Amino acid sequence: MKKYPWIYSCVFAASTLAQTGCVSKIVDDDDDVGDTGETEEEEEEDTSETTDSEGESSEGESSEGESSEGESSEGESSEGESSETDTVLSHDADIQPLWDANCVSNCHQPGGSASFLDLGDGYSAMVGVSSTQASLMLVDAGSSADSYVVAKLRGTQAEAGGAGSQMPVGTDALPEDDISLIELWIDQGAAP
Repeated sequence: MKKYPWIYSCVFAASTLAQTGCVSKIVDDDDDVGDTGETEEEEEEDTSETTDSEGESSEGESSEGESSEGESSEGESSEGESSETDTVLSHDADIQPLWDANCVSNCHQPGGSASFLDLGDGYSAMVGVSSTQASLMLVDAGSSADSYVVAKLRGTQAEAGGAGSQMPVGTDALPEDDISLIELWIDQGAAP
């Protein structure tokens, strides 16, 4: 599957469309065998949308989590196994909520104990901005390894040439999943 990384994207897209009910049936008029090897009649029974003789579509019932046959010819991908790299993360949708929940309250806001770094708009405060504690950018778009915020979240700020405590201060460290999400967002280019 590594040889064909675009397949992951196709399977993820098909899976997402199937979950939301946005599935369309492809009709192959040159024979009565469809893409999955079943006859078109058998395929029609398996799809969540059917086409009547006048070309109008009507949606059938389908339960969440079902996927149609043939989504992956190699059978290596199934729902829930898609890689996080299939989805491009954005700061506004995926990262700012983490800052809001863990960093802004009482600390990284105007009047807070760490108001020098206002994370009310974390994107403009960190992406491409030099750290005052280390010779790194707070967020170096495309390189989580060179982003000081990751060192602060992981507690490796001294190794990165910085100072101070692991963030957030006075509470448990962020869960590994959250830190990994931030790293992935940075490695993907730190999209707004």
